[in-house]
This record gives sequence, C-alpha cells and structure tokens, in this order.
Amino acid sequence: MEVKNAMAILKKKLSKSGWILIGIIVVLIIALPILHFTQVIDLTFIGDTFLVVKMYGAADVVSGVLESLMWFSLGLAVFYVLKNYIFGTQIPTTTMAQQAYIPRGDIPATTPTSEEVTVS
Repeated sequence: MEVKNAMAILKKKLSKSGWILIGIIVVLIIALPILHFTQVIDLTFIGDTFLVVKMYGAADVVSGVLESLMWFSLGLAVFYVLKNYIFGTQIPTTTMAQQAYIPRGDIPATTPTSEEVTVS
C-alpha cells in the first residue's frame, strides 16, 4: 500500500459575513431564474444590458479592446477570490516545516563601534 504525503492547504480566513454573503448569492442564483420563469419578476434588463455591452464592443477596435480588458479583469478578480479564500493553496509539508518559526534564544545586542581619531 502506497502512502502519499498529505499536502497542507493554506487559506486566508473568510469572515462569517463573507460566508453569509456567499450563501445569499447561491440562493439568489437559484431563486431568481425560477421567479423570472414564473413571471413573478422581470429580469429582461440583464439580457438587454449584456446585449448593449456586446454591441459597444463590436462598434470599433478600441471599444472591443476595452471590453476584452473588462472581461479579463473580472476573470482575474474571480480567480483571485476563489484561489485565496475558497480553494486555498496547497503547500508540501516539507516546505512548511522549513519555514516554521524556530526560536533562537536571546541574541545579544551589538554595541555600536566608536570611531577613534588620532591626531598627531
């Protein structure tokens, strides 16, 4: 039987309000389309806005580059949040052991050297 080294996962701690916000977003992602299909609320403005953004990007080259940069920046932000707060970074345990804090005891303070000037 082969035993693999378990890799530690390093995450930044997400506050309780952050987890509540994630829960609310998940509930909204599920509930809003259902409410739209049952015609309780009207969400056609989301599709209209997306269409306007795409038409703006298709207008000329500069607008297309700006739209591409917007989507790229949004993707970077989502990746950063997911990597740091949700999934974490896996670090081999040997690396963590090397970086662990090891107290070295008291280090004596060095006395400043005084410069002596000899005048003859």
